[in-house]
Amino acid sequence: MFRKRTVYISYILFAIILFVAFSSEDGEGKRDSLVSIEKITLGVSTPDYPLFLALILLAKEEDFFKEHGLDVVYKFYPHGVASLKALQMDEVDMAIGAEFPFVKQSLAGGKMKIIASIAQVDALELIARKDRGISKPSDLRGKHVALIKGSQLEFCLDRFLIRHQLNLKDVKILNRTPPGIEKSILDGTADAVVYREPMASKIKAGLGENWINWGIQDQQMFFWIIASKDDYISQQHNAVKRFLQTIRQAELFLLDDPEKAIDMIIKKGNFDPESIYPMLPKIAYKLSLDKELLIAMEDEARWHIENGYSDVKEVPNYLDRIFFKALESVNPDSVNIIH
Repeated sequence: MFRKRTVYISYILFAIILFVAFSSEDGEGKRDSLVSIEKITLGVSTPDYPLFLALILLAKEEDFFKEHGLDVVYKFYPHGVASLKALQMDEVDMAIGAEFPFVKQSLAGGKMKIIASIAQVDALELIARKDRGISKPSDLRGKHVALIKGSQLEFCLDRFLIRHQLNLKDVKILNRTPPGIEKSILDGTADAVVYREPMASKIKAGLGENWINWGIQDQQMFFWIIASKDDYISQQHNAVKRFLQTIRQAELFLLDDPEKAIDMIIKKGNFDPESIYPMLPKIAYKLSLDKELLIAMEDEARWHIENGYSDVKEVPNYLDRIFFKALESVNPDSVNIIH
């Protein structure tokens, strides 16, 4: 009786071992098949994709989203301001834009939180026509400068002028939409414009040799951030975490094979490699929550208030506008904001 029982138990143990062995084979694929598919609608700015949103591109093109059980559907908007407004209006689940329009939305009562940033960029330039007698920053006094009022372009111009003993009152601002910025300097309506790559290269090409430029960010990076609303984050926190896990995988892919990743960016964006390669050192593709992001948002909120772009009297506490938990669970080393 004892021997029969021992043999019976041995058969059970053997069967368990076989089950574990076969279920472990191709375990990664089987595990993924058990993950429920979560659809995420993502608001994306057309001019920023794919150059500044490379990690999103790589995640999509390499099927990393699918591996993590996500069906990510893009909804394109003309700029980051529009994508963040779409998030506020519940048109999308998440949205990507720069931190500056996020600050603008927050001051207007927007209920959004930053989940992470995916790129840090220093690409803003002041481009001036040399035939208007402009060869140094002080020559901008009294000149017409085209930009989008109330935007990062005006914010950075203000800081640039102050560094050169001028201010916004010393120049004549022409408020233009993005297509109008390019047109105004090419047709001579404006003496100078504030714009960023890759559009800045088109302006220079249109002016031939008749231009001079300055980088005007003064090492204050722009952050391309992923944002969502409180209710979505609380109800879909697992999807938010999986989304960041995917972006982290894309980040590691770029670090492991930058040549292949850059080639994908150039092909997807149909870029001229010669115009893109000089841009790449100005972009840090990085999944993070950096303290510089917090400092930038506080500075930009202060500027809005001081220049009459907001009725808010005090700078908000932007620690309350950041959701730390998801990124801390994915890659804690990428979070250096004390909170």
